[in-house]
Amino acid sequence: MQDTHPLLSIIIPCFNHGRYLANAVQSCLDLGYDNLEIIVVDDGSVDNTAEVARSFKRVVYVHKVNAGLPAARNTGIDHCKGDFISFLDADDWYHPKTLITNLELLIANPKAAFISGCHDIQLEDGSYLSHCHPFTYNFYTHLLLRNFIGNPSTVIYRRETLMKYRFDTSLDIKGCEDYEHYLRITRENEVMHNPVNISVYRKHETNMSNNYALMLNSALNVLIRQKPLLRNDEEKKAWREGWNEWTKFYGYFPVKTNTGRKLSKEHLELMKKYNIQLPVIFWKKILSIIYK
Repeated sequence: MQDTHPLLSIIIPCFNHGRYLANAVQSCLDLGYDNLEIIVVDDGSVDNTAEVARSFKRVVYVHKVNAGLPAARNTGIDHCKGDFISFLDADDWYHPKTLITNLELLIANPKAAFISGCHDIQLEDGSYLSHCHPFTYNFYTHLLLRNFIGNPSTVIYRRETLMKYRFDTSLDIKGCEDYEHYLRITRENEVMHNPVNISVYRKHETNMSNNYALMLNSALNVLIRQKPLLRNDEEKKAWREGWNEWTKFYGYFPVKTNTGRKLSKEHLELMKKYNIQLPVIFWKKILSIIYK
């Protein structure tokens, strides 16, 4: 690639993930795109994040007081110069080349607000799963059903998209800020999805997504925000099915990536708050144990 290509900014928020950061930065450099800006936003880390970031000559290091992931991403937006912007969590990494393939597709389709892709999941035992859905249309409706994008590192935004749609820092959607962001954008704009693997999501003990009570509450709050905006029967049906899917996913955990998790007192309080049917949840929990 030549420097005449548009500037791509990759923003890496980092909070105490210095042990993973070098791998994330190197994966950006290995994309082979010369007109690249890498910004590490240190969200008040107390580990070696600053040292690792400054060891790379091409990294722009930005330090801020800890305020959470969406605020760190907004800080990155304020500091970057790119015509196109992507976000990579510090504990994840890119596959070679495919992000740039999607960049070229987005450049060729100027009406699209962003382009997304698929990703792999590295489990704690070192094995891998693929997270990929082949949706190429009706994105808002499909997102009501589930967050089929999953990993924000698969998404490239136009700069003007992020100028209009900032990340929401509200606590009631903590952990699902990306999901809420995608829904706001896709409800009003054309987007693209290219079902190729872009990156790897690393599962480990400090993932926010391990807090299933938090994630259940956040995902349902995201859907509650969308409910008054639904425009037709298809969207209303997708919303109901999405509500049920999030409840099952974070309520009784019958999937491979969620083994070993337990229902908690917080779950019981959330089920009461959102009028979730307890007998159904507990019965499905039992079945998931029997047939896992």
